[in-house]
Amino acid sequence: MRVRKTILFSLILEVILFSNAIFAQNFSELGRPFYTYYSPEDYEGHNQNWAAIQDSTGRMLFANNHGVFRFDGHRWEKASTLNGGLIRSLVKDEKENLFWGGQNDFGVVVSDSIGNMVLRSLTHLIPDSVESYNNVWNILINEHGVYFRSNKYIFHYNNNAISIIKNDRWFQHGFVINGKVIVQQFPHGLFYLEGDSLSLIPNSEIFSQDNVGNIIPLDNGNMLVTTFFKGLFEFDGTSFSFFNNEINELLKKAMAYKTVKLNSGNIAIATIQEGLFLIDQEGNLVNRMQVEEKPTTELFEDDHGGLWAVLDGGLARIEIEAALSKFQNNEGITSTSSSITRHNGELYVGAYNGLFKLTQQGLEAAKFERINDNRFQIWTLLSTENGLLIGAQEGLFVFKDGVISPILNNLVVRKLQHSKTDPNAVFVGAMLNFRTLRYNNNKWELSPPHPGIETNTHYIAEKPNGDLWLGSQFQGATKIEDFFNSTSQDIVRFPSEVGFPERTDKYTNTFFLDDHISIGTSKGIFRIDESSSEIIPDSTFGPLFTGSGKDVFRVKKAPDRVWFVRSSENGMLIPTDQGSYEWNDLPLRKISSGSTQDFFFDEDLTTWLATTNGVYRFDRDKQREYSHKAKTYINEVSLTKNDSLIYGGHPSPGFKTPELKHDENELRFQYGLPHFSAPEVTEYSFRLIGDNDQWSPWNNESQKFYTNLSHGTYVFEVRAKDMYENISGTASFAFSITPPWYQTSAAYAMYFILGLGLFIGILIGVVKWNGNRLEARNRELEEQVSSRTKEIEEQKQVIQKNLDEKEVLLKEIHHRVKNNLQIIYSLLNLQKDTINDQQVLDAIKVSQGRIRSMSLVHEILYKHDDLKEIELSAYLKNLVEHIEQNYQKRSESVTTNYELEPCEIDTNTAIPLGLTVHEVISNAFKYAFNETKDGVLQIKSSIKNGVLQLIISDNGPGFNLTEQKEDTLGLLLIEDMVRQLKGSKEVSSSVGTSYKFEIPISNS
Repeated sequence: MRVRKTILFSLILEVILFSNAIFAQNFSELGRPFYTYYSPEDYEGHNQNWAAIQDSTGRMLFANNHGVFRFDGHRWEKASTLNGGLIRSLVKDEKENLFWGGQNDFGVVVSDSIGNMVLRSLTHLIPDSVESYNNVWNILINEHGVYFRSNKYIFHYNNNAISIIKNDRWFQHGFVINGKVIVQQFPHGLFYLEGDSLSLIPNSEIFSQDNVGNIIPLDNGNMLVTTFFKGLFEFDGTSFSFFNNEINELLKKAMAYKTVKLNSGNIAIATIQEGLFLIDQEGNLVNRMQVEEKPTTELFEDDHGGLWAVLDGGLARIEIEAALSKFQNNEGITSTSSSITRHNGELYVGAYNGLFKLTQQGLEAAKFERINDNRFQIWTLLSTENGLLIGAQEGLFVFKDGVISPILNNLVVRKLQHSKTDPNAVFVGAMLNFRTLRYNNNKWELSPPHPGIETNTHYIAEKPNGDLWLGSQFQGATKIEDFFNSTSQDIVRFPSEVGFPERTDKYTNTFFLDDHISIGTSKGIFRIDESSSEIIPDSTFGPLFTGSGKDVFRVKKAPDRVWFVRSSENGMLIPTDQGSYEWNDLPLRKISSGSTQDFFFDEDLTTWLATTNGVYRFDRDKQREYSHKAKTYINEVSLTKNDSLIYGGHPSPGFKTPELKHDENELRFQYGLPHFSAPEVTEYSFRLIGDNDQWSPWNNESQKFYTNLSHGTYVFEVRAKDMYENISGTASFAFSITPPWYQTSAAYAMYFILGLGLFIGILIGVVKWNGNRLEARNRELEEQVSSRTKEIEEQKQVIQKNLDEKEVLLKEIHHRVKNNLQIIYSLLNLQKDTINDQQVLDAIKVSQGRIRSMSLVHEILYKHDDLKEIELSAYLKNLVEHIEQNYQKRSESVTTNYELEPCEIDTNTAIPLGLTVHEVISNAFKYAFNETKDGVLQIKSSIKNGVLQLIISDNGPGFNLTEQKEDTLGLLLIEDMVRQLKGSKEVSSSVGTSYKFEIPISNS
């Protein structure tokens, strides 16, 4: 996105003076509102825009010839119609649904499966017989549905169906007032739309040849009707009358186009010819301005009081009713303004390039004009009964009767101030000297330099006892005792290097603070302890400004005891009922930091600030709420490796949490705060839960990249802080990254099984080798006892005849497998005697139990005639008894109850089922009965519809299912065995723990 250019009003601010004195005072000295213009290059769209709306997230949407654009203060995003046509209208209903109308198309704003903003058309509901209807110019909503108005048709959308109202001529405009739909039918007049029928509003025929741009409700219950050529009308429900003839005369020439009632109650009017008008509800002009010299097609007020002007050439946001306004280059202030005051009712500014006066003539904008083409570098101004005194780089001057006259040339005057002790005296602070000025015999008389003062005086503070304190830019503070009454005053100097904290800027700003002298510095406020002459911190304004606190460069007290301070930022110190002060810099934060040179206070709570960037007007009588509840929104989440979008910032109810592959582990998050007053200073803080739970430091970046994330579950969270220190609600986005196949649970289970198989294979190999060795030994013995072997052979032949060869073979296999498993069991048993590590012993013990559960199957088959199937109840009881022996101490206090239905299962079921039962019951003895004295173990089985249902429960303390670790070996084995049996598992843990298994068996 192109860099947004934030500017103040750059064109004419026109002012109109009526005979009403109050109106003239309010309007004639207004500065330009803060203003942000967005060009087509900023949002990368067409220059022509038609409508604006704010969605439920606080983001702005604009209808443009290239589609709908969404803006969050940082980024512009675009959603186009399916046919690529232009968009003429946007509306939001009470349920936050967004509707749009365009060229031969209209519909609703929705989101796709990944949250992209999509314009879904509703035109498929229109009968095929309807011919082209061209543009849908506006959308009207009430309790009966949504009305899409084109020139020829009105499409009434309700309950997913569309009915049509057709016009023989054309519909010019449409409005919704107090739930009623009003349309202008040219050339007949205004009509109420009731259902799908039109009824003429009596006396509205007066608009038959005019264009009604808008109708809005007034606070008195009437309606305000805006027309192109006849101005404004007020409608009381019966008749129409002209609304304030004075403003109408202006609007008739300007061609009023759109009107909006602001939250303040004032009414903003966009015109084709003359820009914007702002009036009150009596029709008095409050303000008037041009907007980039472009026609305005629509007006919209956002949640924070900003007025959006939808232009034929871009977009503009105007803080039209803010307390702070500005005079800059276009208003005559082209250099630093160092001093400001009112003289004989007129406002004057002393600047680095001359003396200026605020003027306003006729319909011209209020602006500052240079006096007598002077080019003085002015430092200070002072209003007196005998003229306006001017202290400049070139000397001391007086402005009187339209003429600037010198009092003394070649004197650099930095400060002029009335004396409170001697009202006829004026203090003159100059370079390397200090003087007094008096008016005698119709002329100004300047005293010689005060002896002993050779500092550059920038600040003067006077105590009621006549003591003077002079402050300078580099030379510290100087005290002159009893200035007017002593012939040889005692002069005490406090150099800037002595007693003050170390600082780069050495200025000392002396001022009288209620009952003592204070000194403002770049390290806070200090005072002189006159009993000890020590420099100590001054806590009068609280800890914020106490020594080593805020920079205090300019301090001035308003008539209502509010102190204005230019420190590292501009602000006010407001007295509280408790006798302290409260710092408030929010209303002045838009003034450039560190730029204020002087303050002036009018009696109507208007404050004027002379700065390095122009003159600001601050109306303290205008109250504004600076807190807000805006929420940060994540606009886009994408994978950076292939630049693919996974989330588009417009979520739908069915949006699913993305599950990314292990190599899709590099992401970019883009976010913004829908707060449009100085969004360039908005700061963000974020964190990625699952990677780092700590919030990041605040910064201005509105995007965050993550790379090389490991597999797992994550939640990205971001919050924002605007220029007024409001911290927004948190936006979050959850996602997961799956592990590679070799790190999955199945892979770990496979590793275990392969490892166990390898271990068993090695043991079997050892056993087989030992068997072969024994067989060789047996052959040697057979040769020695041939006579005995003959008898054995005869016995074998008898047995061979009586047994089926297959059964003998199977029984021998079961016997050998059982023996080999028993050998493994015994070897592990021997191994335990050499191990002291309890964890290893526990692992061997668990492995023995698993081997025993497998061995038991072969042992049962070996002992019974049926070599294919075993009886489940006997198997389970035998298995449980063996486990109880392993946990002998704990099993002594445990009662095992069986409710087992008879059932035969084959070896393919018995072995994995036995392993599963072993793990569950072992866990019960390890955890459920660890501290239970009267433990109960319940084992139930039943058969229904070919499914074995096995329930194993205990009366132990249970556990938190949400905190259960699913990656332990035992639980992995249970999961794998259940999956191998093609069964299901259900675990509950409220009172004790219960495992419920359902396993299909082939013989049921």
